[in-house]
Amino acid sequence: MRNQLLSLPGSKEFNIRSGEGNEIDDAKLLRISQPGDILLAFKDPPTKSNSGPNAHCGVMGSGTQVYTNNWMDGVWTEVEIHQMFDYWTYIRLIRLSTNSF
Repeated sequence: MRNQLLSLPGSKEFNIRSGEGNEIDDAKLLRISQPGDILLAFKDPPTKSNSGPNAHCGVMGSGTQVYTNNWMDGVWTEVEIHQMFDYWTYIRLIRLSTNSF
């Protein structure tokens, strides 16, 4: 999914986390993210194949809110980012240009 999104004209990727710390840095996240950015989380570096239970995704809301599916029931919901994403070692944001569509 990451490679497909990055292949779209005008898409940009932002590194939120690459293994440092036990939780996402809110200051960094708030400085970079915008509502609508696609949040991608990986167990292994994003250059490796992270399929199935080794990856998770969401869509940024305002502040540190994320829209994502709950892996227990598959229902999409709004959560505070730390609730479901601190677990992941590598986190990227992808911003799509409106010219991508």
